[in-house]
Amino acid sequence: MTKKLKYHLAYILTAIVPIIIFLSPNLDANQLVGEKFLNFLTFIPYISFILIGYLGYKLNQTRILFTGILLLATYHFMLNPDILKVVGMGKIRLRQILSLGIPLGLSVLFAMKESTLWSRKTAIRVGLLILPIIAFSIFFIVSPNLFDKLTKIKFIPSNDFVIPQISYISLLVLSIISSTLTESKIKPFLNATLISLIPFYTASYIGIKNGVSLEFVITNNIFCFSVISLILLHALYQMYWERVYIDELTSIPNRRALDEKMQNLSGDYSIAMVDIDHFKKFNDNYGHDEGDNVLRLVAKTIESVLGDRVFRYGGEEFCVLFRGANPEESFMLANKARRKLEDKIFTIRSRASTNGKKDKAPKNAGKKVKVTISIGIAGPDKANTNPTMVIKKADTALYKAKENGRNCVIIA
Repeated sequence: MTKKLKYHLAYILTAIVPIIIFLSPNLDANQLVGEKFLNFLTFIPYISFILIGYLGYKLNQTRILFTGILLLATYHFMLNPDILKVVGMGKIRLRQILSLGIPLGLSVLFAMKESTLWSRKTAIRVGLLILPIIAFSIFFIVSPNLFDKLTKIKFIPSNDFVIPQISYISLLVLSIISSTLTESKIKPFLNATLISLIPFYTASYIGIKNGVSLEFVITNNIFCFSVISLILLHALYQMYWERVYIDELTSIPNRRALDEKMQNLSGDYSIAMVDIDHFKKFNDNYGHDEGDNVLRLVAKTIESVLGDRVFRYGGEEFCVLFRGANPEESFMLANKARRKLEDKIFTIRSRASTNGKKDKAPKNAGKKVKVTISIGIAGPDKANTNPTMVIKKADTALYKAKENGRNCVIIA
């Protein structure tokens, strides 16, 4: 199971906590957290959504910024529905409108590509984000009877769906956007946002079904939106962590992550230095774009065997940390990764570019080539007592592997 899948699973388990609490007759949120702590929790979503918006701004992701603002406004109105009494909208209608409009607004927001904050495209995106909510609100104000009929449309003949069943079409649209989005930087946050709609719909469900009790409505809003903010803040933390510690090209930990890991190395360990054979010649023959593809292939292949021990050291070099293993024990795993890469066939997709422009008819497109690696392994000894020295020792073993004909593993 990948790390991202584990996080998504954790988000889902967190998201269903409000369901367990509010739909179980033997549990009461007031009793679980206490009145004083609940009053403290009231401010947590406000602070969290402001923080989410600010961090999105710092990441140059206006979609995260506006998601934070939208959820902040949603929480405020659901906590204080009397604000909308002037237009005849109560707690139940507010939740119905938000259930219908929020997933559609988020769908448009994330479907459009990123743009600078103060731009026409961003203004259009913000307008489209709130358009579904405004449209459903106007629809309710102008024709309450027709709106009521819309909320009563049923695809499944059951009275248990107190939330308008048509709102699940909006949720389906957002799910499709989430599954088809190709932007790797923003996709984890969108997935977390999609999962966070579980507690949002829980709050809507409880508010519609038990809207007569103001205390109960406030309690479920605070608890559900606290869970939403927790999920999204963790997703943002992961985005920041990846920006700092993950190599953008290969998607494996970078040199900074390696340096921090090395500071905590102690006891038995060994370090392997990995270098792609004839990489400079490959770049000269097929171009830097294909060189980048090879780097991704090598990183993905050795990571599939060695897991999160692999780091990009720089250029075409990788470093592998084996905790609790001496060089002889590490040799078996390193050699397994080398053999797995050796068995792969790399297909050239384009030829080297000329003056920054690729030829219309790639000369080498479709050509099959082999990619191999050389590996040097070393462990600490009396002369090499710290990880920095061990890396230099492993580098020496790597040069010997190169001298021995490449595509092999040498222990220092």
